[in-house]
Amino acid sequence: MNATILLVAAIQGLLLSFALIMKKSPGRNANVYFSIILILFSLELIFAWGGETGYNNRKGAFPTWLLLSYLVLPPSIWLFFKHNTVIQFKFKPVHLLLYLPAILEITIRLLQKYTDAGTALATITKSPYWFFYSEWLPLIATIVVLIMLARNIDSITRQFKGNANPSVRQHMMKMYSIFLFFCLLTLLWIMVTVFNNRLFIIIEAIFTGLFFLLGYIAFFKPDLFDMPKLFHSKKKHTGEFASYDDEAIFLQLTMLFEQDKIYTQPKLTVKEVADELALPAEYVSYLINAYACPG
Repeated sequence: MNATILLVAAIQGLLLSFALIMKKSPGRNANVYFSIILILFSLELIFAWGGETGYNNRKGAFPTWLLLSYLVLPPSIWLFFKHNTVIQFKFKPVHLLLYLPAILEITIRLLQKYTDAGTALATITKSPYWFFYSEWLPLIATIVVLIMLARNIDSITRQFKGNANPSVRQHMMKMYSIFLFFCLLTLLWIMVTVFNNRLFIIIEAIFTGLFFLLGYIAFFKPDLFDMPKLFHSKKKHTGEFASYDDEAIFLQLTMLFEQDKIYTQPKLTVKEVADELALPAEYVSYLINAYACPG
């Protein structure tokens, strides 16, 4: 691939990553993990550009490759999908521990490059154990994460099988597509690492195209990864309304607002909305609180 294209794509990827992080809003932490993955891909493209142009071998060149740790990929993928498939999932400080292996790798590389301990650390970074840690471990961890996520996605698919709500179907299609992208990426990764196939051009093209395109879409549409309201209810109504189909009726309620624009009526009340659907006002109030209200 042309070196100029690689560099331009890498710079765009970095700028887009920081823009997504700065644009983060409450409840949209998925964009942060997406940005971390995008930064990794951008650094990979810079490394590829340096190889094409000979920059990597120049004296005094900024060693961007020291920051390139594939160990950030497994936790970022896992956290991204958890935020998009488990509505109760919340980020906790303990999740930062998942990034410790990557931080350790980068720290050792920087210490080796810029401190007097470089000679001693060289014995570590040149050992077969370090090769396993920096090359094989992230690949194995990514495969394990994808297997775990496949089971999780399959469970959700069975849970919502037959669901007619378009927002649920659209959200799951996005998750399927992104999951398949990571599976394809991991397959190429295996072929490069295990079989030493020269597929870098294909990987670079994928990095440059698909993921950056998705990143721009996420930037201009911040709710791209938001879970639909019907994905999970905060509580289940019991008693006289237990037999109602919450999801089907909430879809009717949504259409009443989005298509019929009932909200344009002055001083609209829950009772009036309930009358339009021929439902009890108490039940309509429950639907709004359980599915439409954040938190």
